[in-house]
Amino acid sequence: MKCIVTLIQLLFISHVCLATLSPPTDKKSQKGVKPQEGSRKNNVLDRKLVVETPYVKDILKYHATYHQETSLRNFKNTVLGYVTPWNSKGYDAAKTWAPKFDYISPVWLQIKRQSPNVYIISGLHDVDHAWMKTVKQKSVGDLKIVPRLLFENWEASDLQSFFMEPTSITEQKALIDEVKKACKQWHFNGVVLEILSQIGKYIDKSVKFIQQFGLQMTEDNLSLIIVYPPFRGYPSDEFFIQAFNEIHPYVNAVSVMTYDFSNPQKPELEELWPPRLLIADWMTSQAPQNMGTFRHTGLLT
Repeated sequence: MKCIVTLIQLLFISHVCLATLSPPTDKKSQKGVKPQEGSRKNNVLDRKLVVETPYVKDILKYHATYHQETSLRNFKNTVLGYVTPWNSKGYDAAKTWAPKFDYISPVWLQIKRQSPNVYIISGLHDVDHAWMKTVKQKSVGDLKIVPRLLFENWEASDLQSFFMEPTSITEQKALIDEVKKACKQWHFNGVVLEILSQIGKYIDKSVKFIQQFGLQMTEDNLSLIIVYPPFRGYPSDEFFIQAFNEIHPYVNAVSVMTYDFSNPQKPELEELWPPRLLIADWMTSQAPQNMGTFRHTGLLT
């Protein structure tokens, strides 16, 4: 079993999730607040910025500042960072704080079935080898670049061929081979696979595929991280909890999404299940027998 990990957000749960913004007593005092940017000699603790009731003006003023010791790691477990196309600053952030990360996942790739046993990976035009090289050079350890790979726009017939016998074995092998080929050609260290929210009724067929995918990636010294969707009150939530024990030995990590928790069909969940409660619900669902495993294999995002 591979040694795997907890994402940095877990560190913040006890310190940040309980923090609240005090309502401003004087809105006029917030006008004209000039945001500061760049590195600072002292960290946020020394600057007394981590408090239970922060001032809005302090957040507005200091949110873009950071401690100058960007290579200092206070969190000792493995850290995964996503670089998304809707936040271009993420590319620079990955370079600045590269020493703090073990995995960087640019949201670049999609995969689609083109024809029987033929799979096409799109998004490769976004790959930036110069950026990848810089990020790795700035890291202090064995930083891995693992692009996000999304199952996108699959037809019902594609899913049936992929997950149902007699075609599933050859179809799954073809996809795995295509992913491994792309990793070697483009110098990726693996992928972060987002599949569980895209396959509908075939969700119960995904476990064996993920297991096989993980084994095949390991043979080529490539990493596989699986994205778990947020809990939204669906019957599939219980499946994800039970499947965790079957999945985690075969992958490098399970990235548990906790920020995208809204449900248009059940708007009451947005009020009842804020992110910190989702985290607590997921973790207690693993307790008591699975909590040790979750601490070593779960990435909270």
